[in-house]
Amino acid sequence: AELRKAYETAARGRALIGLSWRHGKEWPLWPSPLDAWRPLIESSDVLVVALHPGPCEVELAEFEKRTECDLIFDRSIDVARDLGGYAAQIQACDVVVAVEDLTAVLAGAVGKPTIKLRKPIDPWWWGLDAGPCRWFPTLETILAPSGVQVAEVAQALGAVARHLDAR
Repeated sequence: AELRKAYETAARGRALIGLSWRHGKEWPLWPSPLDAWRPLIESSDVLVVALHPGPCEVELAEFEKRTECDLIFDRSIDVARDLGGYAAQIQACDVVVAVEDLTAVLAGAVGKPTIKLRKPIDPWWWGLDAGPCRWFPTLETILAPSGVQVAEVAQALGAVARHLDAR
């Protein structure tokens, strides 16, 4: 509840969208650069909470310097040492968009509306097709066969809008 209050203060009435924009390991054949998510990050009615569970401070600092985009990167959350804190950070968001499996699984487990972008060959639990996830009723998957591209971001933005409209 404390994280939610702090994030709501920063958001000034905007919806809080958690974003885990890439996998923890590099997948050269399946790119997911932070810049691909600019349509979401630059949206005037949302504030993005950076949920990437791995090291990303340098990437975020360079992104902010280059784009002057406004997003939350909470340095008090250390996923490696406090998974409960990371789950609380996810819970503080209105909707979560995830490329990273850990983020998607935790968001689904806490019942957060979640959009998971997945590779063409991904762990079995995401299923074969895009759509609702049988294990997490609030999670839907979007197939991104060549990495995160304009079409996949547009699909994710549509799903985010549907979840926000349903609130």
